[in-house]
Amino acid sequence: MSESDRLECQQCRKVIAPSRRASHTKHCAGSHFTVKHFMRKLPSVPCPVCGREVCVRQLKRHQDSKRCCPTPQKQTRRKRRSSELVVPVLIEGEPGLLGDVPTMDTGVLEPAVFTDTFVSEPFSVESSPDI
Repeated sequence: MSESDRLECQQCRKVIAPSRRASHTKHCAGSHFTVKHFMRKLPSVPCPVCGREVCVRQLKRHQDSKRCCPTPQKQTRRKRRSSELVVPVLIEGEPGLLGDVPTMDTGVLEPAVFTDTFVSEPFSVESSPDI
């Protein structure tokens, strides 16, 4: 059975075989609807303007509506918020979480900084210069 032989329920949008029409109408939520409840399933084509999948018959109507827009669709609130998040960046010469540590443009600590910060002898409270 080909795709064009199938029927689409206008109430629940299920695609069924014509032989299942009567039994589906009994169980479907819109069983009180008339025979217009079913319509032939037409192939969908991508809209040349926005790329959305649209029924062949509805293509002209879709292109006249506001849904057909070549710009990207509205972003959801979560996507918009995540794109607005600020990532802290260490700037050379600016005091940050690590104090006044020079960094390269890539944000990676320079190897010379590590050699200066490590103490060769074990640290103890008695030998601390601050006390």
